[in-house]
Amino acid sequence: MSLSIPLQDKQLKAGSVKRTDADILRNHKKKEREAAKQGKQPYYLKRSDLREQSLIEQYNQLKASGKLEKFLKDRRKKNAAKDHRYMPYRRPGKDDQPE
Repeated sequence: MSLSIPLQDKQLKAGSVKRTDADILRNHKKKEREAAKQGKQPYYLKRSDLREQSLIEQYNQLKASGKLEKFLKDRRKKNAAKDHRYMPYRRPGKDDQPE
């Protein structure tokens, strides 16, 4: 029972992300169809552009709900922990040995 609740939360969040990505693609295709009617060349959205638009949408949603600062703080904390994990240890040299 206790394992199913986090799983459902994860599924809901994944569904939300898929819906926003689908909305972004739908809006882009609509703009491209209108541009094609005017005789312009089509621009196919790359995955990196889709990811960037998704992040912008997520940023705007967090800003609107007032949770942006907490999200950014947690992201900085996560990145700092990752940086510390990959930082090499200091090796003892000539100067570090006790006398």
